[in-house]
Amino acid sequence: ISAIINGTISEKFFNRYMPERVSLPISGISLSGIIFLVTYLSIGIFDGLLPIQYLYIGSIWVMSTLAFEYGFGHYVQGKSWQKLNQIFNVKEGNLFILVMLVTVVSPYLAAMAKGQL
Repeated sequence: ISAIINGTISEKFFNRYMPERVSLPISGISLSGIIFLVTYLSIGIFDGLLPIQYLYIGSIWVMSTLAFEYGFGHYVQGKSWQKLNQIFNVKEGNLFILVMLVTVVSPYLAAMAKGQL
């Protein structure tokens, strides 16, 4: 849901008033922030886990995200694998790799920030 909200904001505001080389990185940074915020607000449901378990949670989120991105993009939207791989093209301003990094470490960092570790 966070990615959908971020995408809607990007389409309605960032992409309308900025070139893609500017709006795409802003979108990646804002999605990273949203992911951490949602994780921070909800991490209490995972209280009492070991540090590695928080990283496992983040890893599962990343794998689920990639499965959705590639599965939906290829089998529903009909995009080629090459086109889908462009989400990792940092040279074009796409910061999806940052989003994935934030996703994997957010449970651990949020648990630390809330004193759960």
